[in-house]
Amino acid sequence: MSEDGAHEPLIRPVSPRPEDAEEDAYNTAERDRQDEERGFDVPGIFIWVLTFCAGVSGLLFGYDTGVISSTLVSIESSLSRRALTTLDKSLITSSTSLFALLISPISGLLADGLGRKKVILLADALFVLGALWQALKTPRWLVKAGKEEKAREVLTKVYGLNEERVVESILKSISDEIEEESSARKISSINDSTTPSPIRRQFRAFKYTIRELCTVGGNRRALVISCMLQASQQLCGFNSLMYFSATIFAMVGFENPIATSLTVALTNFVFTLGTFTFIDRLGRRRILLGSIPIMVLGLTICAIAFNFVHIPEHTIKSRAIPGLHLARITATKSSSAGPWPLIIVASMILYVAAYALGLGCVPWQQSELFPLSVRSLGSSLATATNWASNTVVGLTFLPMMEAVTPMGTFATYAVVCFLSWIAVYSIYPETAGLGMEGVGALLKDDFGVKESLVGFRERKVRRREREGRRRDGGTQ
Repeated sequence: MSEDGAHEPLIRPVSPRPEDAEEDAYNTAERDRQDEERGFDVPGIFIWVLTFCAGVSGLLFGYDTGVISSTLVSIESSLSRRALTTLDKSLITSSTSLFALLISPISGLLADGLGRKKVILLADALFVLGALWQALKTPRWLVKAGKEEKAREVLTKVYGLNEERVVESILKSISDEIEEESSARKISSINDSTTPSPIRRQFRAFKYTIRELCTVGGNRRALVISCMLQASQQLCGFNSLMYFSATIFAMVGFENPIATSLTVALTNFVFTLGTFTFIDRLGRRRILLGSIPIMVLGLTICAIAFNFVHIPEHTIKSRAIPGLHLARITATKSSSAGPWPLIIVASMILYVAAYALGLGCVPWQQSELFPLSVRSLGSSLATATNWASNTVVGLTFLPMMEAVTPMGTFATYAVVCFLSWIAVYSIYPETAGLGMEGVGALLKDDFGVKESLVGFRERKVRRREREGRRRDGGTQ
């Protein structure tokens, strides 16, 4: 016992040595450093999301610059009664850079004061508000709501101050169409003396829309055309090719099939962008009639090439599985001998390029075929046809690869493309440059293929004359 009577502990605590404390601190720091390095080596999902968002934001940065070229063509003399001068164009194109120059220093101060997140949210809000402020209400909705004068203002903004006759003509067509719809609805409910509930009223309106879509000849023909185009888009086998392109390239002997399949995807992206530059000038029908034969050619070459590539049956069954880790697949020497694998790749690229130019884009112009009263239902049924066909192709691709071999599969898709070409040639009229009222008149009695071609040629002549007058006015 100690002098004050307290019991001493049985085990005396050992005072830590200075060198032990230094070693513990070193070990702790080393563990922290290793954990930090492991964190940097394997970034978490949050870092990947942030990196992706930062990369995607570059699209918006480039949009400001790239959109100016199409804007210059669109506005022409809309800003004033004269054509744009070189100085005008220079000021418009440099405006984004000029304001970026002025705002950049301020954004740095705001980021330090408010935080980067709030500054980014503020910039995004300005983009959204700017788009909403410039957006116009549709003239059809305005006329339907009894605001005809505002509808005239919207059409004047779209077509310009110098196109008063065009504005009045379009406004009259819209008014006549809405008047016909209102009259038809009144006649359909004239014998109903009771006041229906809101749910019953909506159901009755839906029933009337279905009846109008299926019984009115022009609407029914529009539905047939749009569903035909959407079915052709999927039944030609494109999505199966995109789903299983890496698998196909692995089967024919490519050591890096994923990289090869990216070439196919890039081709689709590039040619899809190119379509928007001439879809209105060349016309939807002409693009389809020109691109589908190229698709048939690509699929036919691909089918022939598969006939010369030896692919064992067990290889098809084991490799044609979605989600398979293709990087671990090694092809045999016999499957990659000769030029046929390269021919398969080239023919697929040809097929994808033609698809992107035609069937990839044109079917989605379906809304221009339907009048306002049935457009939502007609477009939804056409889109449902697209998804139904997509499901059929996704379910049948692998069984076809096993049952009729890759050669037979691609030959089948070539036949489907050929049948699609016949359908387009027979019933798809040229609608480029037509308003919805014009499309309705075209489909009123029949599919109007011959009339549409004559009208398209006349519209091209008128457009060239207008462009010539504008050029002459700008040079004076």
